[in-house]
Amino acid sequence: MLTLVALTWISAIAFAQSSFSLGVKSGVNRTNLKLPDGLSDLNQVPQFSAINNPSFGLIGEWQLAPFFAIQPELTFTTKGFKAQQDGEFQLFGVDVPAGVVAYSEFNYLELPLLAKAKFGKGIVQGYLTAGPVLGYALDGKLTTRATVLVALDLMKTPINLENINYERLEASIVSGAGLSVQALHGQFFLDGRYQYGLSEVYDLPLISDKLQLRGLSLNAGYLYQF
Repeated sequence: MLTLVALTWISAIAFAQSSFSLGVKSGVNRTNLKLPDGLSDLNQVPQFSAINNPSFGLIGEWQLAPFFAIQPELTFTTKGFKAQQDGEFQLFGVDVPAGVVAYSEFNYLELPLLAKAKFGKGIVQGYLTAGPVLGYALDGKLTTRATVLVALDLMKTPINLENINYERLEASIVSGAGLSVQALHGQFFLDGRYQYGLSEVYDLPLISDKLQLRGLSLNAGYLYQF
């Protein structure tokens, strides 16, 4: 997968010439854990819910045909979830008091390689994207937060991914749709995506099933055509 992404970048820069575009993107992603069926009903398991985090990165577009392109990316993104329970519980080796919400956040470096189908003519075009993503978890942290009148961070604890047997390498599939507007010798774009995690990233205590990440994202950016 890494070799394929690297070759795509090299080929695009070396051979695409005027059909190659390079740019930047930023956005926000909303992620959560995919729990096995029936797990959320167990009393000893915390209630998990989604949180929002930023992402940004480099993006390329190799135009292979008028309405088809390959889109390699290099993205830094944060994924995670929040957990709470009526009583005390433990998450990633950290004791969380009753009534306190624990925010788990993991920083990832990701390499998406997407196929991009365009439609429409003129300045504004629509497009659909889909393809594989390979990610690597760089580090993580757990923040406990309580709300009285305002949200207050009680404690921030680095998460040692090796100690908790967190699976750093994550494979996933992404699909999405967006709009692009031609301007300034390039294009501005806005798209939404759904990312489906295939890897089992963490083995939650008390159950035998491992957990996977799912996420929605909204991205905006600019591609300059060479």
